[in-house]
Amino acid sequence: MKSDIVAFIGAHTVGRCHAKNSGIEGKWTELNNRFTNQFYVNLEKLDSQLGGQELDPNKNNVPQDVPDMIMLYSDLALFRDPKFKEIAKIYAIDQEAFFTDFAEAFGKLLRRSLNQSVGEIQQDSEIHNV
Repeated sequence: MKSDIVAFIGAHTVGRCHAKNSGIEGKWTELNNRFTNQFYVNLEKLDSQLGGQELDPNKNNVPQDVPDMIMLYSDLALFRDPKFKEIAKIYAIDQEAFFTDFAEAFGKLLRRSLNQSVGEIQQDSEIHNV
């Protein structure tokens, strides 16, 4: 389950964050139109630069000398949790491991979604109407 969470956050490798949604503007990777493991590479590098520095949950935590790039508090939290960090470090060096885990996690999400009616959510193997 934890690898699913870490793998899903890797979707930040594509696209960008918009100020109208979060108050933060920018992209997570330089080539944000390609699905790669660059998000994890950038995350590991930034975590190393920040050390144990306190993070601000309400702002972009990337140093200002790195233009138009962001890392959210929730992204950096991957390297503050020992189990998440272990997985994220693997993804930073092994793109195929990231691709495999992302595909598996995304497949689980699709299968779960396809097995439900509109307006229902599944919790602990039970279906509840919402």
